[in-house]
Amino acid sequence: YKRGDARYIPFDIADMSAQASSPLIGAVAWLLRLPEQRCRMSELVDLLEVPAVAARFGITPEALPQLTRWMAGAGIRWGLNAAHRSALGLDACGEQNSAWFGLRRMLLGYASGAQGADTPLPCLQEIAPYAEVGGLDAELAGALAHLLQSLLGWWAVACQSATPQAWVEHCQALLADLVQADTEADRLALAALQDGLLAWQSACEQAGFDQAVPLSV
Repeated sequence: YKRGDARYIPFDIADMSAQASSPLIGAVAWLLRLPEQRCRMSELVDLLEVPAVAARFGITPEALPQLTRWMAGAGIRWGLNAAHRSALGLDACGEQNSAWFGLRRMLLGYASGAQGADTPLPCLQEIAPYAEVGGLDAELAGALAHLLQSLLGWWAVACQSATPQAWVEHCQALLADLVQADTEADRLALAALQDGLLAWQSACEQAGFDQAVPLSV
């Protein structure tokens, strides 16, 4: 039951560390499974609800509902882009209703103004502009663009095999690119992630293991 319910019983699991329930660590766990994820819109919103990720892209909690409405209105449903869908064996779905498709609609709507829906730019006639994006809040579309660029960059890396040393470097770059730890809890979680990476790297070095392995390993 929720806290407001009279039947709610407050409890804690004694052997569960604070890091284990950290939203930041949960987000990183999702990112480590990105090659197998369909990346539904709800999952992207969940990612942006993690304070350390939202802070990295300059999205405040007050602005997230507006961005969520734009994402839904622009037709974002699942998949990062056509290439991401193809890697899942779903290339027949194309780009329609992917995150990149919706973002292009948002940016085209902002660029072409209020008349965009009736007179789309000649080079993008296959995409109808999403005219709701405008005003001072339009920077939210830019924040979403930066997020998608980061996700696509990580996805391209995550789909390739690499040595343990390279995976440590890739994961450290991922954390630097997507995370801004502004609270003590997030700083502790980030430190736990870094410690875990270094401990794994040390174990591989002690075992003399330097073969290229996929991210799932």
